[in-house]
Amino acid sequence: MLKPLYPLSNLLHKLVNRFEKMDKRLLFLILNALAIGLFFFVAFRYNYMHPDNMGRLMFTTPDTKQYQTVADWMFGKSASVPFATTLRPLLYPLLLGSVWQVSNNPYVFWAVQFLLWLAAINLTALAAYRFTKQLLAVVIAFCVMMINVSTMALTFYALTETLVIFLLALWLMLLSTSDLRVLKVREIFWLTFLLALLTITKPIFQLPLIIFVTYAAIKNLRQSKKNLVLAIGLIPVLLQIGINANVNGMVGVSNITEYTVKWYLLPQVYQARTHVPLDDARSVVKNFDTLETVRYLLEDVGTTTSAFLQNVGENMTGACEVFGYYPKPYNFTRFTSIAHLVLQILLVPAVIFMFIKRQGSFDLHLKLIYLFSLLIIFTSGISFNEGDRLVIIALPMWMVMYACVPIGLLEHTSSNRLPAPIYSLDSSV
Repeated sequence: MLKPLYPLSNLLHKLVNRFEKMDKRLLFLILNALAIGLFFFVAFRYNYMHPDNMGRLMFTTPDTKQYQTVADWMFGKSASVPFATTLRPLLYPLLLGSVWQVSNNPYVFWAVQFLLWLAAINLTALAAYRFTKQLLAVVIAFCVMMINVSTMALTFYALTETLVIFLLALWLMLLSTSDLRVLKVREIFWLTFLLALLTITKPIFQLPLIIFVTYAAIKNLRQSKKNLVLAIGLIPVLLQIGINANVNGMVGVSNITEYTVKWYLLPQVYQARTHVPLDDARSVVKNFDTLETVRYLLEDVGTTTSAFLQNVGENMTGACEVFGYYPKPYNFTRFTSIAHLVLQILLVPAVIFMFIKRQGSFDLHLKLIYLFSLLIIFTSGISFNEGDRLVIIALPMWMVMYACVPIGLLEHTSSNRLPAPIYSLDSSV
C-alpha cells in the first residue's frame, strides 16, 4: 500500500542525513539571521517602521482600542470599569500597560512583540527537533513559520496574536520533553499554567485547558500531590474569574464567545433565513438572551451549519487584513493561508495511517496537538471577515505537525530506520 511513497521517503531520508551533519548552533544562527533580515525587509518595504505609521497602527482597530482601554483601567488611568473588561481577559492588557509604564513610545511595545515573534519561531523549531531528533524538522518548522508575513505584520498592532503564538510555542516546547502517560509534578504544573495563561489571553483556549486538565486529573486520580499542583496551575484562570465576579458581576473568563456569536453567526443565520440586510439582522437579534440564541440557531440546523462551515473555510483561506493597502503581501498571505489549508487536508490520510499503525511515530503528544489545532480551526466558525487572525494562532502547532508527520511516515516507509524520536518511548503508544 505504501510503495508509491518509497521514492519520496528515500529523498526525505537523504535530506535528513545531510542536515544531521550540520552544527546545531550554526544552523539556528543562520536561520535567525534569515528571519530577522526577512522581517525588516518586509517592515521597511511596506513602511511599517515609519514613525507616522508606527504610532497610528498600534491602536488603529476597535480591538486594539479595547485592550488599551482595559490597560488604562488596570493602571489607574480610568476610574470607571470599561465594558471591554467583560470581553478582554487581563493578561495582554497587563503586558501592554506594564510596557507603557516604562515608555509610551510605540517602538518599545513593538520591540517587545518582535522579540516574542522571534522567540516563538525558535521555540517551535526547538519543539519540532525535540519531538523528532532531526535537524530537518528544525528547518521545516523554522522556515515555514518565518515566511508567514501575517505574524510579522501583527507585531505592529496591539493585538493578542503575537503573545498567544509565543505562549503556545513555549507550551509545545515543554510538551516535547514530557511523557503524557507518566507526567511529572513540574510538567503538570507548567503545562497547565501555560494553558491557563493562554486562556486569559485568548479565551478560546478554555477548551484545550479543559481537555488537558480532565486528562491529567483522571490519569493521576489517586495522586493528591499531582492534583494539588494541577489546581495551582489553574490560578491565573481562577483570578480572572474572581476579578470578573467582583467588578462585572459575571461568572467566567470572558463573554467574548457569546458576544461574537450574537454579532456574527446569529445575525448571519438570521440574514440567510429572512434575506434582510446584515445590519438589520443585528438590530433584531441583539437583545436575544442566551437561550433564545441557542434555540434560534438550532431551529434550522442546516442553515446554521452551512454558515458555520462557510466561516471556517473563509477564515482558513483569508488574507491578513492589515495588508489591505498593499496587494502583493495581501495576496501572499492569502496564498499562504490556502497552502496551509491544503497541507491540513493532506495531513488527514497521513494522520489516519499513523493512528492505525500506533508505533510511536504519532503518539499521544501529536494526537493532542492535532486535536487542539482542529479546535482552533473549527471554533473560528462563529465569526467572519477576520482574515486569517482567528486561525493563525495555531501556527506553532501546524509547524510541529508539518515537521513531525513526514518524518514519522518516513519511519514506516523507509528501510533505513531513523533514530527513535524522543517521544517514541515504546511501540504501545
